[in-house]
Amino acid sequence: MEIGAVIVAAGMSSRMGDFKPMLSIGEISVAQRVVATLRQAGAERVVVVTGYNADELERHLARSGAVFVRNENYRTTEMFDSALIGLKYMSGKCGRILFTPVDVPLFTAATVRRLLDSGAELACPVCNGQRGHPILMSASVVQKLLSDSGEGGLKGLLRAGQLEVVSLDTDDPGVLMDADTPQDYKRLLEYQARLLGHGNLRLDLQLNIGMEELFLTTKLWISDTSYEGAKRGFESSMERLGLDYLDLYLIHQPLNDYYGAWRAMTELCREGRIRAIGVCSFYPDRLAD
Repeated sequence: MEIGAVIVAAGMSSRMGDFKPMLSIGEISVAQRVVATLRQAGAERVVVVTGYNADELERHLARSGAVFVRNENYRTTEMFDSALIGLKYMSGKCGRILFTPVDVPLFTAATVRRLLDSGAELACPVCNGQRGHPILMSASVVQKLLSDSGEGGLKGLLRAGQLEVVSLDTDDPGVLMDADTPQDYKRLLEYQARLLGHGNLRLDLQLNIGMEELFLTTKLWISDTSYEGAKRGFESSMERLGLDYLDLYLIHQPLNDYYGAWRAMTELCREGRIRAIGVCSFYPDRLAD
């Protein structure tokens, strides 16, 4: 069965003083970042549970491919109640489901893939001895959560010995970093700036204007000009550059399977990982072709 993901974004962001899902992390928002990372890691179905500012957030994510379900009682319920709404929607549709609140945007796709590769019924990443997000649940674990009438939710089932969680050690501090308060958000931006190597300039741009003035471009190398090669080459470029998106990705020359490469780049663009795609060193006859 498919891999699914549930992102809870129903809260009122009262401690932040601003609407957390739409805060900027680089040129994309917190919510866009979480959706893109989960999709990159293999989540085929993504559901976002909305509540506060639901119309605005759903418009904001309209092109992400996510499905939206609402917690109409977001003012009087807890995050776990929103999680159950998303899990109920996913029940029977996916064999494994990833769960995270929307305000944990900097975990990596590599961490998520390690969770999926663990084969565990229930697993969570652990960094420096602390459990973080996202959490991986099998369909059977989801059914236990949906059918349990006791209190305490997932923690209650763990305390009662009905579930056993596999802790996956990771050196990815993004699994622990949330955006609950303005101070938390600043720490997120500082950490991302260190990851991407832009230091204080990048941090100042994000804090002051919520976007970057840098326009980031790279090319697909000739030997990678195919459908699979373009996907592989893109991931390799992202790893070497320390980035999570590109403004422009170009096919270097019209050699090998550039039709397949273009299809792969189009998919990456739709996933929000590339803002624009193009070609270079193409003579007019190749462009017409």
